[in-house]
Amino acid sequence: MSSLLLEIADTVTADLNSGGFSRSFTAVRRLLPRRELTELGTDVLVTVVPKSIEVATASRAHNQHDCQVDIAVQRKVDSAEDEALDWLMELTQQIADHFRLRTLDSFPAACWIKTEYPAVYAPEHLENHLVFTGLVTLTFRLLQ
Repeated sequence: MSSLLLEIADTVTADLNSGGFSRSFTAVRRLLPRRELTELGTDVLVTVVPKSIEVATASRAHNQHDCQVDIAVQRKVDSAEDEALDWLMELTQQIADHFRLRTLDSFPAACWIKTEYPAVYAPEHLENHLVFTGLVTLTFRLLQ
């Protein structure tokens, strides 16, 4: 099961790195998404984390696998003013929209079914550390 989830997370990471966003970044897949403040600078950090997998019966011969991955968008900012943060909110939205109503190019059996925003941004990161952190959860479905 976990190898399926890792494969989806790796595919999402590669898809993000193919470009087409308003700002450039390099996405990485990590099992432990923790970042030290010293790692955060003026570059946008995008981290893909395998989150969960739910398996249910789809038919007598197939199981339905709903696989979730989290995508975190982070950057150290100079101020918590809206003007300094709006483009990061927009980039997070672009990343989420990128997968909507699609299958993954290099894993076409995985079909997007929903997007959630557990943290459009984390106010405590912004207030305590001047770090923008946006979080998107994507769910992909496979029948096997």
